Amino acid sequence: MTSTSAMAAKSSAMSALSQRFAVWQQATAALGVRRAARHLLFLLLLLAGLEILVWSFFWRWSLSVGLVLISVWPWVSPKCRAQRGVSVAWSLGCLLLAVFPTLPVVGGEPRVALVNVAACILALFYPLVMLRLNRSSPMERKESTVSCLQYVFFLTAVYVVNATAQRKAAGLSLTVQQTLSWSLLLLAPVLPI
Repeated sequence: MTSTSAMAAKSSAMSALSQRFAVWQQATAALGVRRAARHLLFLLLLLAGLEILVWSFFWRWSLSVGLVLISVWPWVSPKCRAQRGVSVAWSLGCLLLAVFPTLPVVGGEPRVALVNVAACILALFYPLVMLRLNRSSPMERKESTVSCLQYVFFLTAVYVVNATAQRKAAGLSLTVQQTLSWSLLLLAPVLPI
């Protein structure tokens, strides 16, 4: 009888241990060991991107390296693989943009007119994109709301560039422009843009 009771106790202890192990496995899965590795990789990529930006102050070509690396992003991201057209457009745009930092600098004065031309081009194409998104599914309508926020940010940035150039040429204070610039910088990571 003693040996049966000892066996039952041993069996009960093993059962409790296996239940605890199962709970431990569920807890580590819930915490996401893989998720932790993903976050570490994201942090390393973020630091590498910041380092490329610092290098770009001294070597312009480093921006091209960063843009080439960013062009690969849709092809390795599981969320973007389904949208081939957007992925191709993103990669092509990044690769075309990567050419400009390798070109020689032409003059040192700011060219606000080029910013205004880009803003006008975006202002022409934006309504067409919004019409297409509004005709589509409710998920794409949600994306159109985010796109409207992006457009407001863009218009504010264009205003800041123009106002800064005008006020700097006139020798006036840039307090409002600096406040708007810092607001855009601080709001960008917070808003879903």
